[in-house]
Amino acid sequence: SLKSAEAELARKVRFTADAASLGSDYSLIVVANVFHHIEPAQRKATFAALRKLLALGGRLVVFEHNPFNPATQWIVDRCAFDENAVLLPSSETIDGMKAAGLTPERRDFISFVPGFLAPLQPLERFLGWCPAGAQYAAVGRRVD
Repeated sequence: SLKSAEAELARKVRFTADAASLGSDYSLIVVANVFHHIEPAQRKATFAALRKLLALGGRLVVFEHNPFNPATQWIVDRCAFDENAVLLPSSETIDGMKAAGLTPERRDFISFVPGFLAPLQPLERFLGWCPAGAQYAAVGRRVD
């Protein structure tokens, strides 16, 4: 990701899987398709740890697979990388944000249209409310 980012942007972001290398007071943290690899019993602690890294007003954006989408289930069930994954519904993500002291601002379902139907993809922007998308995005904000 950083190789394709502009030089200025690359100096302003941190892309890592090493929590020890992180600072604090981030205005934005993006966690993309990670929580389904975290043991369910550890998820609330992970939300809390991420909240501590946010500046006041900072946002946490979580992208995850939607366990209620049959295509997503089929793909995850057959992916070696996801062998021990436990998918989490968007409600668990929202509850985790709330438990960590974040205020949920938005949840959108995404990835409705497969590539072979690409001409229909502009319609996806109208479907964020529909829990049938292959993935979802949730945004929580630190307000205290």
